[in-house]
Amino acid sequence: MRFYTLFLILILSLGVHLQAQVRNVSCKNQHTPKWYFTPYVALGSLDYNYGLNHTVYDADSVNHPIEQGQMISPAFGFHVVNIQESFRMGAGGELQGVYGKTSNGVSTNDQTLHNAKLYLRLEYRIYEGMTTDVGFYADGGAFKTFGSVGKDNNFGAFGKLGIFTNFVTEGNSSVLVGIDYQYNTFTNTIGSGLSHHVMKGLSLNVGYRIW
Repeated sequence: MRFYTLFLILILSLGVHLQAQVRNVSCKNQHTPKWYFTPYVALGSLDYNYGLNHTVYDADSVNHPIEQGQMISPAFGFHVVNIQESFRMGAGGELQGVYGKTSNGVSTNDQTLHNAKLYLRLEYRIYEGMTTDVGFYADGGAFKTFGSVGKDNNFGAFGKLGIFTNFVTEGNSSVLVGIDYQYNTFTNTIGSGLSHHVMKGLSLNVGYRIW
């Protein structure tokens, strides 16, 4: 958490320094809506847990009901948004990896999952300077997961809430940096019942926005 806070302070300080430059394109000066295309990469840390449905017991026949652990989560994707005043609305796609180890109290297990996501995106700008925007964003949609423990994997749902800062580098491009909290969940079958999987935590993303 301290790393993300220090990183955000550094980014905002850089934005203040860039105010001395001339901004060639400003959202508030646009008279017609524009489409912005943004490929990005991301890196997150996610807490992952799911129910074991009475499938794990220790030597004393004590049931261990939960598998859980901290995971590293790299991702890459893109989104396209339409610019109108302070609101930006659009959609995107993402491929997300989830890697790490989980434990159930009896054994430790390697986990490798891949999530293919499609989502809707909403941005709201709260500040605009000569070279910098700052605002909030929300992503929400569905995903299919591959590689999870269990069978009959269903599609899951996810959401993100975050804050972004946008540094204009040229007349038709910028660097977009965001920090978000994400929540991912899906259901499959483990043992004789349904198991609810949850992945949640912070993620840092950096993209190159083109218009």
